[in-house]
Amino acid sequence: QWAPEQGWYAGIDAYRASDALASVGTDPRLRIDSYSVVDARVGWRNRNWDVSLTGTNLLDAFYVEDLRADFFGGPDAPAVVSYVPGDTRRVLLRVTWTA
Repeated sequence: QWAPEQGWYAGIDAYRASDALASVGTDPRLRIDSYSVVDARVGWRNRNWDVSLTGTNLLDAFYVEDLRADFFGGPDAPAVVSYVPGDTRRVLLRVTWTA
């Protein structure tokens, strides 16, 4: 991140997650695929104002944030698998004034 006390500033973040199993075992439905997320911010500030534009998940990667498997009939019963997808691409404009 490049951020002087006043004037323009910018930053880029990148995150890479390898594939993994969400639970002990080898059930392929419990595998979370690898993914990459890139975020960036550019802004300008002075003594009173801070204006920034932030973009998250700029590559609009689909990824699983949480995965759950419920074994209602015990460990040998069929599992009910559900997942929570991660955030899609977002853009945020932020304006802050400090007295």
